[in-house]
Amino acid sequence: MTEFAFPTETFPPLPSLTVEAGEHWQPFYPAGAVLALAWLREPGRFTANVLATATRFDSDYEFDLAVKALDEDLSQLPGAQVSLRDRGSLSNWQAYVQEVAFTHPDAGTLVQCDLLVLVTHSAVSDLLHVVGTGAGDRLDSDYSEVRDVVRSVKISVD
Repeated sequence: MTEFAFPTETFPPLPSLTVEAGEHWQPFYPAGAVLALAWLREPGRFTANVLATATRFDSDYEFDLAVKALDEDLSQLPGAQVSLRDRGSLSNWQAYVQEVAFTHPDAGTLVQCDLLVLVTHSAVSDLLHVVGTGAGDRLDSDYSEVRDVVRSVKISVD
């Protein structure tokens, strides 16, 4: 029998992800997230949050597939209004940002900032998806901070 292990050279560790957030942001642990923060302000109101997930692919994964899938998913949100779509790079990796406002049946108008980054290293590509969401009626406070947290993302590969 051959033994395989993670992390190893064959199965490299996920990229490191760092964000900067104020002291009022608290960690929480939803399934599938590698990093999650919430700004607990008012009970009974929508909680601003930032979540990060990582999905592993072969090293030849095409970033355009992720961008297209995100565009399609966000366009299906009720009342979706896109305010920003931008391609660029983050730490020399391909990146894409999209901001969208939409109507949630329970929470009302929400504004969301999505960041995709494709990190290709070793024999793999890791798609990092950082999404921040804030209440539409608190754009100047909650969402402004949500956007700042998403924009603070730093990624590195050990």
